[in-house]
Amino acid sequence: MTEVRVANNREAHRLLAFIYFTCAEADASWVNEETFVLYEFLERQAGGLTREESVALAQEAYHRYLELGHADARVRRIEADVATAFAHLSSGERGQVLDNLLALSRADGRVTRGEESVVARIRRALHEAPYHPAPYAPRDEEIRLLAFIYFTLADADGRWTNEETVTLYDFLERQSGSPSRERSVTLAQEAYHALLRVDGTAARIEAIAARVPHAFAHRSEAERKQVLRSIVDLARADGHFTRAEGQVLEQIRNLLL
Repeated sequence: MTEVRVANNREAHRLLAFIYFTCAEADASWVNEETFVLYEFLERQAGGLTREESVALAQEAYHRYLELGHADARVRRIEADVATAFAHLSSGERGQVLDNLLALSRADGRVTRGEESVVARIRRALHEAPYHPAPYAPRDEEIRLLAFIYFTLADADGRWTNEETVTLYDFLERQSGSPSRERSVTLAQEAYHALLRVDGTAARIEAIAARVPHAFAHRSEAERKQVLRSIVDLARADGHFTRAEGQVLEQIRNLLL
């Protein structure tokens, strides 16, 4: 399954779940196993959302699904919402999102004619909705990744101080170009929640490796080197730089450069 990052966008996240429920119940068959697979998928798509927030949004989508009594009304709702919720996704990305949701909805091994009819309408709606790529700011995804890299490095020695946190917020605020300190803090907290969901330094390095090519695609080698130097300076804010941090830093350096 080729996953598309839908972004930390509650409206888009809710629509993902709504599309899933519409596809999954088009054949009047829906099992608990499918629900668990959905939650796992949504959590991977969630960006900075916690598992609880992701599940809550899926439940909101299901209640909305129940309020609309038949497939035609549900598809019309998707047609109305996709223009805003998925405006930042290209036609190809939307098609991939739908394919991923279909793979989940068919976890019961059944595909009916009614399901195929509903899917065809949804696919057409996703294809025809206008595409408005989000302007580069820099993007929230990059700021989250910077924070995630920092937390991975700073946590390598099992020490992490309040001074380091304040210094991190200052750094992220400069990187984001946003006058809002609150925004930088929010993105850092989202990154930290994401870190807690990934167990162990090795798995965190893998998560960084998966995100660097997209998040830092616009940065030159010189810019990446400066980012690396800045992160090292942050990690040294507690007055210590251990061998464990050095080992993690070397892996991060290889990913960035």
